[in-house]
Parts: sequence; structure tokens; C-alpha cells
Amino acid sequence: VISAPASATVGRKATVSVGWPSSVPGDEWFLGAVSHAANGFLKGLTLIEGENTIEPKTPFLDYPFDRYFSGVVDGEDSFSVNFAYSGSYSAKGHGLEPGALSSGTIAQGDWAKHEVELSGHAYFQVYLPDFLVDSESYSDLDLYLVNPFNQIVAVSQGPGNDEFVEVAFPMDGTWAVYVYAYIEEPSIDYQLLYWKLSATPGGNLNVDGAPTAAVLGSEEYIDISWSAAPIGIGPGFLYVGAISHSDENGPFGLTIVEIDNS
Repeated sequence: VISAPASATVGRKATVSVGWPSSVPGDEWFLGAVSHAANGFLKGLTLIEGENTIEPKTPFLDYPFDRYFSGVVDGEDSFSVNFAYSGSYSAKGHGLEPGALSSGTIAQGDWAKHEVELSGHAYFQVYLPDFLVDSESYSDLDLYLVNPFNQIVAVSQGPGNDEFVEVAFPMDGTWAVYVYAYIEEPSIDYQLLYWKLSATPGGNLNVDGAPTAAVLGSEEYIDISWSAAPIGIGPGFLYVGAISHSDENGPFGLTIVEIDNS
């Protein structure tokens, strides 16, 4: 509080001036309060909130976030990346991993919780396709991804049951996927599809060609290939992998590779 009246008079208006330091962190919401007291008793609060945003910075690597393929057992692809920095760079393959299942039953207005342990992972994805929801009438299930600190990281609230949440470079610990139900039946059964990709490169998704250094303003190509991704029926033939992009400080981005061979 910079200035405020020392006393109050019935029917008269007064001005309270407040300020805050320039050291308030950038790109965050902040909340404060001014208390109003008289004769030693709290009479009320004036809440002060604001958003101290910062200008977005140009990313130092422009790369595709995902690549999708269907019906390819052994395949290859190439995509471009554009560098906005000079320095070290490497690209590595992670996966492919087949989909795993987690089953549940839920009633109208209820929550279901699915816990998963993540440790040393580069990527985690959960998908609720409509074909894995056993419903005979209208149903709408939503997904919420919560980290070990009970903070919501991702939400999927589309109409119907086709929902999807993901996180890159998740912290180690117990994560939770919450399902919420809007349904017309007493209860329904469902199955979640999920994938966990190790942060350690390896598997049948390979990087065949990539630059070994970044040059400011240059465009380069990443050549990838995969093998032994069988075609079949069921969620186990939905594969997810990733290409990690790294500099001298470690990985900073992922290009997700999805192959639907079901």
C-alpha cells in the first residue's frame, strides 16, 4: 500500500494507492489482497489479480510434432527441420511401442481413476477411442491427466468418447488419468489405450540420417525408418514412437510417430 486515508468518514469517498515490484515473475498470474480494518477488526478485502505475460520467443528449432502412417509393416519417412541457432544437435529414435489397455466401469456423474508409474520416460499418451466404449446409448467420457503433484497437465473434453491426452518428458512418479462420465445408462464399461516411451533411445524406430550440428538459418532433413510392426486386429497393432531432438543440454522436443496397423 503506497497511500491510504488514516481515518474514515461516513458518506465520504477515499483513494487507496497500491503498487508491486517489477520483480514479479514473468509469464505468470499473480494474486494479492488489500485488507480493510477499523478499530482492530478486519472489515473486508480487496483482491488484486493480474497476468504478467512475456512476449513469446521464436523457437530455436522448427520441427513437425507428429507423423502418421497406416498399414505399413516396414517403412521409411523423411521430414525437414529448420534451425534458429548454431550448436550441437542430434536426433534419436524411441520405440515403437504397441498399445496397452486399462479397463474400467463408470456410472453417470462419477469419476474413475487410473494410476500409472512413470520413471525415465520421454513420452506418455492416453487415448480413449469410441470403439472401446461399451455403450448402447449416448455417452460422453472426458479425460484428465494429473501429475504426481495433483496438478492437471492435460484435459480432453470433446463431444462423444474420442478423447486424447499426452505429456512430453513427464516427471518421475505416480501419474493419474481421471475419467468423467456423461451417460444415459446406469453404468458402462470402457478401455483406455496408453503408450509409454522410454527416454533411452532404442527399439525398431531408427534415425538413418540427421545433421550432427545446427547451423543458424539452415534447413536439414531427418531420415527415419521402422521395421517389424505387424498388421493385425486390436489395439496391440497401434504403435507409437518418437524422434527426440537434442542439443548439448539434452532433449528439448519430440516428433511423435504413430502407425495404425490394426
